[in-house]
Amino acid sequence: MVLAVVALFVACLIVANTMAVKVVTLFGLLLPAAIVIFPLSYIAGDVLEEKTG
Repeated sequence: MVLAVVALFVACLIVANTMAVKVVTLFGLLLPAAIVIFPLSYIAGDVLEEKTG
């Protein structure tokens, strides 16, 4: 389980950094595409800290 969360965490960070140069329209705002993926890295990091202490 911990390895899956670590893989999700790393994948979220890599994808967010790759997508940071893309611009999308979200609710009428022009935002970097990474704004969709990057918050998932915080959730994965929190789960990882809860599991490993």
